Amino acid sequence: MRVLVALLLVGCAGRLAPRTAMDRVAYPNGKARFEFALRDGVPNGRGKAWHRNGKLASAGWYRDGARHGQFWLFHEDGTFAAQAIYFDNAEVWRSTDENDTPPAEWGEGVTLMDRPTATDATSVNVEADTAWEDERKRPRPYFSMLDRTTAPARAGAQIGVSNTKELGFGATTRVDVFGHYRVGAYGVFAQLSETFLAVSDDMTLSGRRAAVVAGTHHLPVGPATLSLNAGFIVPLGNVDGAGSVASYAGAEQRPSDAAAAIPAPLSLRSGASLTASRGIVLVQVDAGIDWLLGADERGFDPLGRANIGVGLGSRSTMLTAELANTLHLAGSHDRLQALALGGTLVFPILWVTTSLVFSDSGSISFLGSVGRDL
Repeated sequence: MRVLVALLLVGCAGRLAPRTAMDRVAYPNGKARFEFALRDGVPNGRGKAWHRNGKLASAGWYRDGARHGQFWLFHEDGTFAAQAIYFDNAEVWRSTDENDTPPAEWGEGVTLMDRPTATDATSVNVEADTAWEDERKRPRPYFSMLDRTTAPARAGAQIGVSNTKELGFGATTRVDVFGHYRVGAYGVFAQLSETFLAVSDDMTLSGRRAAVVAGTHHLPVGPATLSLNAGFIVPLGNVDGAGSVASYAGAEQRPSDAAAAIPAPLSLRSGASLTASRGIVLVQVDAGIDWLLGADERGFDPLGRANIGVGLGSRSTMLTAELANTLHLAGSHDRLQALALGGTLVFPILWVTTSLVFSDSGSISFLGSVGRDL
């Protein structure tokens, strides 16, 4: 596992180079919302934004994701509002007279631009642009068991129910609430999870309540995207033996989070994911290690993760197959494996994902997720 992660990182470091491309984001009605010149996934160069009604909202220059240069701003009815100069995202000059000339001291070191033309002020219909339409239809990573930090900025919740056949108890219910916020190539991910195990008709065990917090970094690698994450897993409650039993049952629904079920005061998380799509096919591959700190006499107790998922479909509808593996790299070499088959429907406001998960112990789980891209 460590070798795989190292090869991914070293190989990508040798091949990455600054890449410039245009990124376009559309409103649900197909009209353009933003257009940026990107370098390595971050706005660098000219950018435009439109109001929902199709009128130009702003046009100006960006540097490393920040406004840096002259901007022209317009009201929702398309009339001129102001021109301004930004320096590292801070506004240093503004005028409501479109004929004003920026002061010389702020005109140096930034990029000036002429007033946008009538062509700039007209929102493009994305559906009429083949490149934009292909991007809108391309499937995105909506997987139930795989690494959630590969996705764009989004927030959601997942509920899982399984029969816990191998434990001889009743149903297991797992609840995850998660969010990933991205700014350019960087992001922050957080997740809160807990499992409830029905021991009998009148008794339910509450599993270890655990939080995952990680920073993320996303890099283009040819036609794919490499997502790196590093953070920690910390228990917030129910850390007794009963909590561990319940959490272990919940881990069979998501082997990727097995580290949260093992008694340890803190776990360090690291991982790398590669996602690529071509036409209707989307592939995601995960690899990573969770270091359990203080779990036993070894001090450092590693769990290795290796997952793969394949999706077939479009941006609005996708069928998925996932295989998740978590291996105890030291001592017992215990393994958790699960296969998930599911699908996703994406609506203008939210997305819904459902999956059936088959674990190697024989338990069957139903996972349902709902969320929204931010």
